[in-house]
Amino acid sequence: MSQAGTGTEPAGDLVFGLCGGLGICSLAIWHTVLQPVLVGHTVAMLFPRLWPLLTACLLAAGAVAKAQDGAVERVFRPTFGRIVDHEGKPLAGANVTLVGGMPHLLPDLQDIHVTEVATDKRGRAMARLQQGLCYVAWVSGPAVDGKIATSDVVGYFAAGAMFELECHEPTEPATCKLTGEEAWQRLGKLRYFAMTSMPGTERELERGADGVFQLPGKPFDAFEVRLPDGQALWHARIQSDLRLPPPQSIRVRAVDADGKALTGANVKHRVGRLSSWRLDGLRSVGQDRMRLLGVTDDEGLCVVEVPYETNPLEDGRSNLLLFVESQGWPSVAGGIWNSSFYVSDRKVPEIKGDELRFECAEVEPLRGVMPTAPPGTTAHLAAICKLHLQRNSYMHDARVFTSEVAKDGTFAFADVPAELHSCRLSFLPPVGSTWQPPVFAPEKGRELPATLLPLPGGAQHTLELVALDLTVVDPTGGPARGAVAFLSSGDRTGILLRDSLLRVALDERGAAQLRVMPGNWVVVVLTESGYCGVPFDLDETTDQANVQLEPLAAMAVTLKDGEGKPVVGARVRARGTTTRGTNDPVSSILQGLGRTARTHWQRLRTDEAGQVVIPFVPVAGVQQRVELRWDDGRSEEFALEADAKLSIGVAESSNKR
Repeated sequence: MSQAGTGTEPAGDLVFGLCGGLGICSLAIWHTVLQPVLVGHTVAMLFPRLWPLLTACLLAAGAVAKAQDGAVERVFRPTFGRIVDHEGKPLAGANVTLVGGMPHLLPDLQDIHVTEVATDKRGRAMARLQQGLCYVAWVSGPAVDGKIATSDVVGYFAAGAMFELECHEPTEPATCKLTGEEAWQRLGKLRYFAMTSMPGTERELERGADGVFQLPGKPFDAFEVRLPDGQALWHARIQSDLRLPPPQSIRVRAVDADGKALTGANVKHRVGRLSSWRLDGLRSVGQDRMRLLGVTDDEGLCVVEVPYETNPLEDGRSNLLLFVESQGWPSVAGGIWNSSFYVSDRKVPEIKGDELRFECAEVEPLRGVMPTAPPGTTAHLAAICKLHLQRNSYMHDARVFTSEVAKDGTFAFADVPAELHSCRLSFLPPVGSTWQPPVFAPEKGRELPATLLPLPGGAQHTLELVALDLTVVDPTGGPARGAVAFLSSGDRTGILLRDSLLRVALDERGAAQLRVMPGNWVVVVLTESGYCGVPFDLDETTDQANVQLEPLAAMAVTLKDGEGKPVVGARVRARGTTTRGTNDPVSSILQGLGRTARTHWQRLRTDEAGQVVIPFVPVAGVQQRVELRWDDGRSEEFALEADAKLSIGVAESSNKR
């Protein structure tokens, strides 16, 4: 895990700091002075587009001064945030956590950067973030009268962005009581952790009296018990009362296609999965919590213990997936999932006998060549495997495989199942390498990109890549500084589409340099002020893509109570989304983006006139239903319409929900 911090020249830091300070002040002036005055007027629709331009100019001036100040490598960039409490007032002394990484890669393979900073008396925070990473952020604290304010998670954004976080009303720290540890104490001293969906953020917990743990609050939503060696024993969603189930003994046997014992195979238990936050409407690679249970003996047998209240293979209710993995053999799963029994990735009516039997059939490894990769590069394959149900139907099971790239550029995945729905190949260079990994579209089935396949006699394909300079500007023409773009194959739909989305951090110029395979691609961006979903047909002659964001649509709503008086301070809340299916990749992406734009609503409130302007992504085939809520009630439900004005009243049932 990297830590922020590089040497800098004082003069450059001073100029940059002054410009950055003016930038954050401009943001504060807009939110606290100008916006309340201008809301409801035409100029109010213009200022949100002009004011960030001033801010961007101030920050850009600082960046120029910094660049001219000496030959200091700019690995980390100042990034400014504004933190407010539940009433919209600046929050001093709060702790801001920022986590950066590449969400399309396994956490333990990438350069994760975690940093924490405190807000000043005006609720401002400055962090130095690593350029090229995609960040999320949240807030906790400070403690006042035993209560702590926390925020939702905001992301993704890149170094140089300006972010805002609003805290919920302070609450007392949550606690969790755990029982049932006694049955596992013979394995050594257990350890306890609060987890989030972002790697590098876990917090070890101290067991208090009577098994009570003090929890860190949002966004820590998972509780994990680990063995002394660090392996996950049990994983669950946080609740006020949890029970660690007792050990259940299960016999596992691994054989080959001829029924011969498979000796030395690893038996693993998928204890749980940290699913990714869909902050941008898109999923990332899930982080499996795996435990090595044991190794098969000369008879292919391994007796394992797993934490369940009853034997899951007998009760048919609990979810249990075990995996058998052995060098040169495909990874296969067995057990019970969603009330269905599985043996070697295939559904069966029941588990016969007193043991779970895995039959492993040899499969040809997936081999490839990446001759330009530097030593120490890791090949990463995110695959959608099949849990076969019947005939051609199956469930999706996401698994990840890795392989070291040899000195001659060759790599091989020897444990990939014979049948896949789809897979996506990525490369992770060693820390400090300047090699820019190419971007590949996902492949249908069990395939690697054709240009990477080895040829007879050691010959190699010519890897024809497009060196693409991507530049994104906001609706006003200014750089989309610190935004995150998404790159997707334009030839894919459905699950292939979702798996192909790669997040790309834009720099201070709103730019990124990529190496991609020729073909159809879609660039997608969503910011506070604009969006885009632009298809590109890239070939060897294409070297530049300039994208300007479209302004978000907006709907002006006025809320009045039963007496016709304005309702002040009501929040915008989503009530549901109706989506019409489409096979068009761009439309499919924008539909997901449209649902995500609601994260920008958290700071919205009706003003003194009961008015609020709701921004959203206008997408054909998507209808978003919304209501306004406040302490004493809620409004009538309504659908968002671009450039519309609506006056609504209180719903018949105005009780707080």
